Amino acid sequence: MKLALIKRVFSVFLVSTLPWQAFGWNAQLETEASQSQAAVVLAPTQPQMLSEYSRILAQGIFTDQGAPTDSLQYSVTVWGSWDTLPSGNPTQLAADKGQAASRLLQGYLTWSPLPEQLFFQAGKILLSPSVGFFRTPLDFFAHPALAPILDGAALGPWQEGYWSENTQVLWDGGSASLWLSPPLTWSDNVNQTLQYLTLPQNFWRSELNLSWQLGNAGFQLVGEGEVPQNTCSPSAAVVRCGASMDAAINSAWTIKAEGRLDATSQSPPATQGLIGLAWSPAERLSVTVEAASDPSGLHGFVRWTLPVDAKVEAILYTIPSLEDSSGIAGGDLQGRYDTWGWDAWVELPWGAPGTEQANTSWRGTWGAKGSLYF
Repeated sequence: MKLALIKRVFSVFLVSTLPWQAFGWNAQLETEASQSQAAVVLAPTQPQMLSEYSRILAQGIFTDQGAPTDSLQYSVTVWGSWDTLPSGNPTQLAADKGQAASRLLQGYLTWSPLPEQLFFQAGKILLSPSVGFFRTPLDFFAHPALAPILDGAALGPWQEGYWSENTQVLWDGGSASLWLSPPLTWSDNVNQTLQYLTLPQNFWRSELNLSWQLGNAGFQLVGEGEVPQNTCSPSAAVVRCGASMDAAINSAWTIKAEGRLDATSQSPPATQGLIGLAWSPAERLSVTVEAASDPSGLHGFVRWTLPVDAKVEAILYTIPSLEDSSGIAGGDLQGRYDTWGWDAWVELPWGAPGTEQANTSWRGTWGAKGSLYF
């Protein structure tokens, strides 16, 4: 089915951050209401059909951290949502009027028998070694973001980790870590319940990370291996490796770069990479530029952050394809105060003949968000 979107969306976000002092938990709640329209082409000889749907999405994240002893810490992050359009596509409607979902994003214990030198972690852990502003090629095992990503952020605000163990050794100017994750699968009947807690893990995974600091520059070497659960054949293994650099040229300029190589016996090696530059001459004023390459093509990213007054700032961004005349442009106006805040944003894809966006006559997304802090 070929889809040409004519999407008109009005969204109102309500976000509140509430400290649950009695339990040590923090909560962030978000509610979105939207209206979507799409022109669907079922066959080349048939006329377009208009599909329209109203969406209500409520999400919440709950976090708690603590230290029962000097050498033992814990961290827990839980996410939940209720969505009338979980696909995000008005042509793929949910069977029920509302669909609930929840997940344990992170939940682990950290034991440090040698403070500031040796750490052991066990539980559900999120790894994110990438340094990219927008693209993140070194995040080998990243799950899709659970919350909408606005203003061109590199990562979604809420992501799920893996059940795993991580051992980290630190020394002056560097660190090394070894992360191990086993497969965890269960029957479809059991998954009817566990899907509200965690995703299954179908692979043996491991990651080795070596990091060091030279002056104002940080460097990483990362390697990982992945083998399907039901085989130990070397031909089924996937090996990935990469390196990154994050350097402060001076107080205003930062440069970032990273590259990645994927190798399997089943296909030719694949590469990804990026280079980015940020200029921040004053507080809350910055320009970020990034160019990235991956198997899907060449991509660009530009973001400007400008202060409007002491409490309000504007974010303008564009994410163009570097291979054709298509991309996305958007803006976000943010206000932050002592006990509340607000956002107003708009995002518009654009295209040219021969590109995917050219099949879109017009599409836009805009909305507003309010925040309360207690």
